[in-house]
Amino acid sequence: SLFPLTLSVPYENKKVERESLAELSTRFNLHPNMITTWKQDFIERSSSIFETDRPVSNFDDEREQLFAKIGRLEMERDWLKKMGLMAIFPKRNLSKLGLAKYIRPYLLRGLLIDRPNQVWAIDITYIPVAKGFLYLTAAMDVYSRYVVAWDSTTV
Repeated sequence: SLFPLTLSVPYENKKVERESLAELSTRFNLHPNMITTWKQDFIERSSSIFETDRPVSNFDDEREQLFAKIGRLEMERDWLKKMGLMAIFPKRNLSKLGLAKYIRPYLLRGLLIDRPNQVWAIDITYIPVAKGFLYLTAAMDVYSRYVVAWDSTTV
């Protein structure tokens, strides 16, 4: 088979190289006191990893607290909606179809766009800024994707 199930590598007794505190601190760009503190913390706490009589955290309590917080946030959001308080900026789904009398047919369907200046597209983007909105308008050539013109204004 191409991929053996076991890979046998001969074991060699290699001497483990130890670095001094000064070498470690320069290698990792750390202060020697920080490395010493980490080592002491590890030595003091490493035995607790293997203890079996550790208290097990109760995830159900944490989950209930999170659900309660989510419930409070939903209640606050609903209350703000009932009071008519909401953010003043364009909402999502601005491209949803509006009233039927404003829907126009897509005139480019089936048209082969094979040269520059044959079809242009325009887009207006609303960018929220500190005092209102910045309106960015861009006109692009569809074939070359070149920005033909653009302008920005605040209202």
